[in-house]
Amino acid sequence: METSSFNSPPHLTTMSATPFLLATLVLAMVLCSAGGVLLQPQETNMVLYFQDYVGGPNATAMIVTGIPSKIWSFASFGTVFVTDDPITEAPDPNSAPVGRGRGMYITSALDGSTTHVLISIVFTNGQFSGSTLEIQGSSPQFQKYGEVSVVSGTGRLRFARGYAKFETVFVDTPIGYSVIKCNVTIRNA
Repeated sequence: METSSFNSPPHLTTMSATPFLLATLVLAMVLCSAGGVLLQPQETNMVLYFQDYVGGPNATAMIVTGIPSKIWSFASFGTVFVTDDPITEAPDPNSAPVGRGRGMYITSALDGSTTHVLISIVFTNGQFSGSTLEIQGSSPQFQKYGEVSVVSGTGRLRFARGYAKFETVFVDTPIGYSVIKCNVTIRNA
């Protein structure tokens, strides 16, 4: 078995490799910084309207479970709701559809004052069709305003981060219908 050892020729030293490594490093830094400029997060603002129906044959939000032996309601700790609200571009339920608000709410405060929100805004029309935003956070109930985090997105909204402010703009208690305005501000790649 032959063994060979490689010894660098005397003219090829560490010092002669330094300019090559330095040039490679500078080129890599330039390419990375150029890419960084192209991928600067952009701010996107949108206003959406959730059409929420909690009663009747076409309910879009309903209770699915709660704590046994307790009353299940929006104000009862531990109650879990699922939702699939139509989202429109204006408060009128007949305005142009934008997508769906799909997810769940959990009444998470012992006194029933707060829900934990886990919602996907699934865009079905417009410039973000096929994309989603993922919303999560603690939101006060029975108040006009609430704010939660936008924690992610897909499609054209990939890597989204930001916040969503909810405002109840219309309520018809007898039929269980409300319109919730959602102002979304995100930064995404």
